[in-house]
Amino acid sequence: MDLEEVFQRLAEIGRQGLHESYGAGLDRMRPLLARLGQPQAAFPAVIVTGSKGKGSTATFLANLLQYSPRNNRPLKIGLFTGPHLHTYRERIRLNGAMIDPDEFAAFFEEIWQTARQAPDLGFISRFEILTILALLYFARQGVDLAVMEVGMGGTYDAVNIVEDSPLAVFTPIELEHAAILGPTLADIVRHKSGIMRPHARAVSSRQTPEVSEWLQNAAQSLQVNFHPAREFWRYRPGSLKVTLENNTFTQGFAATGPDRHEFSLQTRLAGTFQVENALTALAAATLLHQQGLAGTPDPAALLGASLPGRFELAGNGKNPPVLLDAAHTPNAIRELVQTLAALELNPVWALGFLKDKNIAEMLRLLPLENRPVILTNVHSRRQADMPGVLASFEQTPSSLTVCPSLPEALEAACTIAAQDKGGLVCLTGSLYLVGEARGVLGLLDPATAAEARLIAEVEAL
Repeated sequence: MDLEEVFQRLAEIGRQGLHESYGAGLDRMRPLLARLGQPQAAFPAVIVTGSKGKGSTATFLANLLQYSPRNNRPLKIGLFTGPHLHTYRERIRLNGAMIDPDEFAAFFEEIWQTARQAPDLGFISRFEILTILALLYFARQGVDLAVMEVGMGGTYDAVNIVEDSPLAVFTPIELEHAAILGPTLADIVRHKSGIMRPHARAVSSRQTPEVSEWLQNAAQSLQVNFHPAREFWRYRPGSLKVTLENNTFTQGFAATGPDRHEFSLQTRLAGTFQVENALTALAAATLLHQQGLAGTPDPAALLGASLPGRFELAGNGKNPPVLLDAAHTPNAIRELVQTLAALELNPVWALGFLKDKNIAEMLRLLPLENRPVILTNVHSRRQADMPGVLASFEQTPSSLTVCPSLPEALEAACTIAAQDKGGLVCLTGSLYLVGEARGVLGLLDPATAAEARLIAEVEAL
């Protein structure tokens, strides 16, 4: 089975299970995992859940662990995140490197053929298959530890199938996916707290008082040692500074560690919210060291963590640079606006949205008054209806242009930005839009670009 057939199968499964079957329970995965050798029991895994910052925190933590040798021996660290920008392979990494295309295809075929030999297994969703593929890959590679980000919720998420989870990590929790997880914040917390294991440990980013209380109560019922991240690492207020050099952002800030010594920390992931993500990852790495699962974390390893499409600057020195940020929720937009304001940047906006997002609130939060705005379509079956987007504007841009394609939108935005010294374009509103933009702007290697085109073609069928 080659990659094209794999992507076709994944697209077909995605169309069959658009709701991804959260809540169906984990039992239907177990017979398939048993036939594959129980990979979910082969290694310890840190599970990361929350409403925002999961991917960044998981990426920071995996990088810290990769450079935290235990007994002078480097660790093999698996990382499972989602969603992807360009290709499914991005979700599954070993010591920072994506799973090889041939291995991805081979593991998928093994899962596919095993499932076909047991038709009584029933439907397995796309996310469940990708989770099983990651588990199988990590088990066969003999990882020392894996960091795995849930897709949604926690209790019934496919990632929660792992048997040995010594540490649960909680990023900030808010009301989300209410139609699936429940209508109240308490429902959301109840689902997410399901990743904790009896007598294990848990660490949490800053939460609202009620969320923190609910998490601690859940931890107490399981005899879990629950730790706020700030118990180990504390940010020094006023120390945050973001610099731009060679089209790359570097964010620096000071924090005190477990021994109360102050550290100067740096990350490539910029944004005020990344401070909390980095400190949560450091606290998690500290706990894993205390549990004997990793060496002493080296904060310098934070600098090696990267997430394409998250406050990423693209520029060739000829055209105005384009800032790509995959913010697609009101909270993420709010964080983006705060970071731009701190940098005193006032860009030309290029925007695109999916129809199931809170477009009106995102447009309200963006500083669009008297600024040029370019709207474009997102290459997805879920693209927003353009008349509906236009009707959602409360502010009055200095100009408002609708471009049917992303290349046209980028050209129009760059033309306007070039009229100002130090002009900048900010493209945001959709993960899909940012993924396509990275291809248009030449940020992809040929192999990844080819896979992205192939996935786009089969998804459009």
